[in-house]
Amino acid sequence: MKPLRELSIISIASIYLLAISGCSAVTTSGTKTSPIVPSPATYLYLAQNSPTPYSAPSQILIYPTGISGNPAPTNVIVLPNSITAGHVALDSSGNIYIVTPTDVREYAATATGAATPIRLIPTNSTTTLNVVSGLAVDSSGDIYVVNAGVGIDIFSSTSNGSVPPTRIIPLGGATTLTIPQHIAVDGSGNIYVSNLNSSAQFTIVVFGPTANGNVAPDHILNQFAGGLATDGLNDLYVLGFNAGSEISVFAPGASGNASPIRTLSLGQDALTGFAVGPAGDLYVGTDGSLLNGAVSATPDFLEFPATASGTATFTSSFMPSAYVAAGESGMAAH
Repeated sequence: MKPLRELSIISIASIYLLAISGCSAVTTSGTKTSPIVPSPATYLYLAQNSPTPYSAPSQILIYPTGISGNPAPTNVIVLPNSITAGHVALDSSGNIYIVTPTDVREYAATATGAATPIRLIPTNSTTTLNVVSGLAVDSSGDIYVVNAGVGIDIFSSTSNGSVPPTRIIPLGGATTLTIPQHIAVDGSGNIYVSNLNSSAQFTIVVFGPTANGNVAPDHILNQFAGGLATDGLNDLYVLGFNAGSEISVFAPGASGNASPIRTLSLGQDALTGFAVGPAGDLYVGTDGSLLNGAVSATPDFLEFPATASGTATFTSSFMPSAYVAAGESGMAAH
């Protein structure tokens, strides 16, 4: 059995996105319904791994949004020695999901210090988990995993221990999946998967909420994606091809050659990670060049409002006092 490890098939400035599902609802007045605009995120979650040979335990650092300077985290979750943190995601209750080299684990929203996971799905032949390149969690706690050589594994909110996936969307056939990489789930349960198909074309393949087995996607967006996320209004956020320095936002249901409704540009090679809050508020990790004029050893984290586009100015920024990036998808907002 190969160990579960982070897989980098397509690397755009070594950036990968964790996917976060926002919350949405409607109110009724007479015969009319209108969407409730979700509130912005209040906390940012950053995975931190010490440099090889991992001389210190990996941690999840939790910061409030809207901060500045060099703050200390308000909470820290410490993983066991030699267990590194990769992808991070959250459900609507704030429970924290982490991919490690040996499992996918969930911590309670109130977890702190060397907490014990409230559930853990290990790598073995029963779970089929092997090489994970994408993680998403829906509002109820169902877990969606891009599993190399298998396809999309979906575990229910009650799955725990050595149990098979509740559903599998396999590679090949009607699914069109050949090399899937990133995944996101919106508030309606639609599943978005970045894919390099058998014709060597980059696409975003969209499956319906109940997709299972060798099924055709509901629709396909002809778009490269170095990372995916959705907000509470089901807009789709896509890390673009331009050296990972652009984030494009697509309306729900966008397909074919649809154009984005807006694009945020951050400058060449600036982006090292990002996360999206429920209201579309955007949190971006950079290499330091935007604030300092040159690449810095310690990344900056910038906050943008939901309407940010073009070369919009961030509303706040901070630099953790001692942060070593986990790389890939170690960033989330809730």
